[in-house]
Amino acid sequence: MRLVIHQPYFIPWMGYFSKLSYSDIFVCLDNAQFRKRHLFDRTKIINMHGQITWLSLPVGEKLGILCNQVTTQNIIRHSDPDYAENILLTIKYSYSKAYFFNDEWNDVYQALYEPLKQKELVKINLGIIKNLSALIGIKMPEIILASELVGNEFDDPTERLLQISKILKAESIIIGGGQGTAIHNWDLLQKENIKIFVQDFLSNHPQYYQYRRSKSGFARAMAIIDAILNVGRKSTLQMLTNTACEPTESILHSN
Repeated sequence: MRLVIHQPYFIPWMGYFSKLSYSDIFVCLDNAQFRKRHLFDRTKIINMHGQITWLSLPVGEKLGILCNQVTTQNIIRHSDPDYAENILLTIKYSYSKAYFFNDEWNDVYQALYEPLKQKELVKINLGIIKNLSALIGIKMPEIILASELVGNEFDDPTERLLQISKILKAESIIIGGGQGTAIHNWDLLQKENIKIFVQDFLSNHPQYYQYRRSKSGFARAMAIIDAILNVGRKSTLQMLTNTACEPTESILHSN
């Protein structure tokens, strides 16, 4: 059984979904410490001017609490559209000229709209992840909340991973090729006979046509809706599951 253990991100990038497509269980770290201006409450898109910009949820500062304690704040005036409609309108105007906008927008809108009506951050993010996975055609792994398995008493992130893996009797864990390889004590995990599979999606990021970036060049790690609206769900799925992106078993050593 392969685990992916990850924080709940807002409209994640392609690498996030690719990891899920290779896993059997997705443990959502809903009891991770919330960090403002991270990826819990914002994502990157390309705006109508071809610039990379942040698309954010209105959650205020919310310092010193866990992700599963964060709720949205409707900070927009009562007479204006609610924040969900503002987010959707921003996406619509940014991608209205994308090649697959007319084919995909209605389904993308529906995939985002229902979760965005929720108040809890974790419900919003997981709802969007599930809906977009279904839209693309990814077989969604079983989702388990970390708070149902362990508490938030772990100062050491490796100890938390180890306890979750033991509880679920996991044989292996899939991690990304970025900072995930640097923050954990891999020797400890491997002593427990837990195999480590690394997926360095960012280094192998597939390039596709981005309508407003023909002069500026390809922008990596955008929200996955960038790919869906530019090249369609079928091509997006093919890129996510390309053999170049398949996780490979690695022997990692802690520094």
